[in-house]
Amino acid sequence: YRNTAAAQKNRKLSDAQEQKVKVRYESGEPLPKIASDYGVAPLTISIIARRRGATSRTLRQHTVCDDAFATITPAGGYFIGLIMADGWVRPKINSFGISLSNGDGAHVETLRQFLGYSGKITQRPARQNNSPCASMSIVSAPIVRDLARYGIVARKSLSAKASEEVANDRNFWRGAIDGDGTLGWNAIDGLRYPYIQLVGSLAAVPPRRLALL
Repeated sequence: YRNTAAAQKNRKLSDAQEQKVKVRYESGEPLPKIASDYGVAPLTISIIARRRGATSRTLRQHTVCDDAFATITPAGGYFIGLIMADGWVRPKINSFGISLSNGDGAHVETLRQFLGYSGKITQRPARQNNSPCASMSIVSAPIVRDLARYGIVARKSLSAKASEEVANDRNFWRGAIDGDGTLGWNAIDGLRYPYIQLVGSLAAVPPRRLALL
């Protein structure tokens, strides 16, 4: 045991290996598993991660498909838009989530299934002017990075802007409108016209984007 501990203490990892350690650390992978793969002590993994500037993490207790948003699918595009409108991200702890009124709780459940998330949806009671809602918060560094690539970042309500990867995706805009938009009819000069309204920072989009719908 002493010889093994000494070998672990003296073992040095290459730059490439340390970078991979950082990525695995940020994804929430257990320290003993990472340490075992590289033949070092778990404490060494923590030291390497901090030295490489790894973001703080919350060890997750549930499974999730980390590459759910790695590429844009019809369902993925829709949920990216919905999260842009009604979700949040917390990069410092590699988490993201969404909260919808109970009347739209089925959307949260569908998202949970799409992500392959093994955790539960939290039912929150009404507070002040807010109605009861269904919420879900998930830890996944890869998903948080992918969401940032699409324009979903911390404090997005002040600066949300769809990246070019999703700006021309009709499913993305359908999700965004489901979250922060309205469909209806306007009467002008005795004639009725359908309209689409999008509020929030995403409202400042070229009309041609909405023509994709």
